[in-house]
Amino acid sequence: MFTPTVHNINFSIFNLENIMNSTAIRIESSSKRIDLIDIIRGFALLGVIIVNACAFNSPSWMDEEANFAFQTTLLDEIFTRGVFFACVEKFVTIFAFLFGFSAAIFFRNMQERKLNAHFWHLKRMFFLLLFGILHVLFVWWGDILVIYSLMGMLLVLFFTLDGKKLFSLASIFLAVALILTTSVALQGESKNKESNKPDTPQVSKGISTNSVDTSNANDDGQDDSDDEDEEVDENDRNSAELVTLQEPTQDQPADMQMVYQTGSFIELIPIRVKHYLELNISGFFDDWESSFLFLSYYLRLFSFFLLGMGAMRLNLLQAIQNHLTCSKIICGCFLVIGILQNILYANSEFWFAAFAPVRGLGLAGFYFLALVILFQASIGKIILRPLQYLGRMTLTSYLSFSIMTSLLLYGYGLGLYGRVGPMTMTIIAAIYFIAFTTISHFWLRCFKQGPFEKVWRLLTYW
Repeated sequence: MFTPTVHNINFSIFNLENIMNSTAIRIESSSKRIDLIDIIRGFALLGVIIVNACAFNSPSWMDEEANFAFQTTLLDEIFTRGVFFACVEKFVTIFAFLFGFSAAIFFRNMQERKLNAHFWHLKRMFFLLLFGILHVLFVWWGDILVIYSLMGMLLVLFFTLDGKKLFSLASIFLAVALILTTSVALQGESKNKESNKPDTPQVSKGISTNSVDTSNANDDGQDDSDDEDEEVDENDRNSAELVTLQEPTQDQPADMQMVYQTGSFIELIPIRVKHYLELNISGFFDDWESSFLFLSYYLRLFSFFLLGMGAMRLNLLQAIQNHLTCSKIICGCFLVIGILQNILYANSEFWFAAFAPVRGLGLAGFYFLALVILFQASIGKIILRPLQYLGRMTLTSYLSFSIMTSLLLYGYGLGLYGRVGPMTMTIIAAIYFIAFTTISHFWLRCFKQGPFEKVWRLLTYW
């Protein structure tokens, strides 16, 4: 993994006396929250929930291009296309940006209280890591908390940089990520030309894609392996993928659907861990393409962390509100870019792979600016208000949805895994969003934080 430049690190965070004395510090309640940030965070969580609902019901080795598993109806296909167009890669981009934005606010608040921001941030990330580990072990392999917390720890290296330097570093990291993914895409294009099969999906390991294994296919697109149940010619491949589970790789048993559908709570723990490691760690050193894809993902994620920090330091929200006309023009440009990106990626596998680090940037920028602009109007504040409640209980909502969905799908619950499609899962996500937003509203009238947020805070400042 990359090694960021160390800049003015306060090594007093390792001072034993400071750490021992810190337990006696009484942390006051957080400064006044930024309502708009809570609203944007709540909106981003809605998109993440929708994507996670469908991904929960798909195997961990699904290829992004093959979409979600268990599409058995036309409505499933329509919902899948809609989710990929509007949500996939877009809302996680906003979330990463807000993660960095919140880290910068945390650092500022600690400085105002004359506290050691580096130490408290690292401690905060450590307990977020514990939440993530428990989430992976007992709920879902698609957890993001572990990666966010580990990479979030690196932010202490950049706390003292100003906004312009943070933006510059983020741009450099994002450019490197693009170079890496473009290199892999060019290599794949070269292989496709050599085999006279343009636009054939590649086998990719790691986070960026988990493709259908086509290594046994001949030049006519037919699979000659002995364990293939039926042959599907190239023209019928897309329709076949809508009604069948993706062909598992050698390491993925064909009865994995039954494992999730009927497995006990204890039986699924090692399966979840195995799939999580495959997606995030274990394939890093398999070949240079896999290493590049892994590295590009982490660089991309960290770039948006830094962009969020830089935006807070440069007071970007206030700048947007002070220049609404210009902001509306930029917002429209982001919308056009986002639509063109989706069209381009849908018709070219090369560009889909090459521009993976910025795949969701267009619509993500549009969503962000649109919410900021809408918030300026009185009616906009009223419309967006419910999202604020969800944004203040993001961790609770994220973990609660995972727990609920695991009970719906897995064998120790209702065992619906593979028996419902993307349409049903999207509807479930929408119902959960409405229900939990209502619950959050009443909860926050009685308490300042959500239950998981409260536990996280108590552990951090204990």
